[in-house]
Amino acid sequence: MTDVIKQDQIIFLDGKVNALQALFSADNFGYLAIGSSTSTDNGFYNPTTSDDTDNGFNEISQVDDDATYMRIPLTPFGQPQKDQDTGKVLCKFTADLDIDNIISDISINQFAVVDNSDVNAPTTFYCAATFPSIPKNNKLAVTFVIGFRF
Repeated sequence: MTDVIKQDQIIFLDGKVNALQALFSADNFGYLAIGSSTSTDNGFYNPTTSDDTDNGFNEISQVDDDATYMRIPLTPFGQPQKDQDTGKVLCKFTADLDIDNIISDISINQFAVVDNSDVNAPTTFYCAATFPSIPKNNKLAVTFVIGFRF
């Protein structure tokens, strides 16, 4: 039997679901930025001095890479999963990279969750991940499904 530990503060499962959906939905500020790295390891570096330190995420540039590139809104997807045993919830979001977004045969292999849709505006990056390279052009659409656990 698991020991029961009383707590003096708690966030209930429904509160966690609402918090995640509010935090990452495009209705508030959740967007997916797409990146491309030519580095052999395609990974990230842990910034040691500030979030402004080069960290290995290389967002597609509308000027240098592809004028059609736009950040993608995050949309809630499916039903949240609530784990009564651990007190954790999982909320999923989708982001649809349509055929008319990035048409120049760029190999995409990174994404980041950011706080706004404007590629040229100051941006807060919340998290980033890599994936196997995909040559993106006007014949390919990609749907990302991203989960956040709290």
